[in-house]
Amino acid sequence: MKLEDMELFVVVAELGSFTKAGDYCDIPKSTVSRRVKELEDSLKVRLLNRTTRALHLTQQGEVFYQRAKTILEDISRIQNEVADEQATASGRITVYAPSLLFHVFARWMTEFRKKFPNISLELLSRDDNAPLGDDKRFDLLIQAGQLQDSSFIAKKLGDIPGGYFASPSYLAEAGTPSKPEDLTEHNILFRELVHGEEPEWHFYDDQGEHVVRLEPSIITDSPQGLLALTCHGGGIARLSKVHAKPLVDEGKLVSLFDDRYQLAIPLYALYPSRRYMPERVRLLLQYLESELPKAVAQLVR
Repeated sequence: MKLEDMELFVVVAELGSFTKAGDYCDIPKSTVSRRVKELEDSLKVRLLNRTTRALHLTQQGEVFYQRAKTILEDISRIQNEVADEQATASGRITVYAPSLLFHVFARWMTEFRKKFPNISLELLSRDDNAPLGDDKRFDLLIQAGQLQDSSFIAKKLGDIPGGYFASPSYLAEAGTPSKPEDLTEHNILFRELVHGEEPEWHFYDDQGEHVVRLEPSIITDSPQGLLALTCHGGGIARLSKVHAKPLVDEGKLVSLFDDRYQLAIPLYALYPSRRYMPERVRLLLQYLESELPKAVAQLVR
């Protein structure tokens, strides 16, 4: 039994697909299938049940998967302890993320590059939570809001604070809502994270949860578009404070409800598998975990 085949089997088990495992490891699907079959032959057990639609671990496969993960993690830990991680960190990292993150974290990304000059970053904007196509290759996927069911591994990076805002000109014309239920009488600018999602906002106070179902005047998937529409008197919007606070300070936006209903939008990093994570990706993920909450706090204070 080869260690490389054990590692490949763990990737297949975590991604649930020969095709996805092949794409992630940059080898043909046929090679993945052959090597898993050779591993089964060497162990003389069936590790996977294969159908035309999916792969499932057998009982023996589940036992082998758990033990293999432990073994591989121990080997990885030993390698990390004896390697000079920073000196060998190099290559390109492809990151899909909300454009907000690039706005928030531009200076810190520059600092990361100074710290690891042999690492290059490919930063691709993605402002919705629709499933990423199978043709999209990435190292990290940064996603805001509640997670959909996914085969990816998720790690929370922090929270993005938000609230409810409108322009002074809109409020002068339409009046200022004093409670969430008043929103049904206003023009609502709704940002859609997933196409076709129910337009509603959830509010929490001492009385519990209030759900306000909306009939938006405008729906958009663009955070920049939402911000521009709000500033130009289009209506009331739910915005991140990173975007809104500078405009509140300039008098171009007004925070509603006396800041009673604050949001904490979770931000997650997703990646295909715990195994085969390049050192450069691990370093960036570690950096985001450490620095992103500080960056957000500095921008909204």
